[in-house]
Amino acid sequence: MNQELVYHIASREDWIEAQKTGCYSAPSLQSEGFIHFSTLEQCAATANLYYSSEKSLLFLSISVQKLSPELRWEKSRDDAHFPHLYGPLNIDAVLKAQEWRVGGDGVFETPSSANLSAKSVDK
Repeated sequence: MNQELVYHIASREDWIEAQKTGCYSAPSLQSEGFIHFSTLEQCAATANLYYSSEKSLLFLSISVQKLSPELRWEKSRDDAHFPHLYGPLNIDAVLKAQEWRVGGDGVFETPSSANLSAKSVDK
């Protein structure tokens, strides 16, 4: 697939730790061998399926060209192709880390300027 950006949903604590160490490693890297990423269109469904109890998450925008580990597009949920990163995420590939809030109806909507923090989340 030809995408310039992929996205990852993270906790604030995990992102702060990644900034200290220089790389981000999601629990799925240990349990499944890769980090789950999504396209912009896939993010809301992923957040609502796996993070429905959360009120606020971090939304990482990632440059595919800057990734060091291998990125593979593989069939996953509903036979859709999802990007999977086979190694720790080098944080210099993260262009933005923004707070993503759940809507008033308790549902995450496709990330946009309306539900993402205007400023990046840094240390």
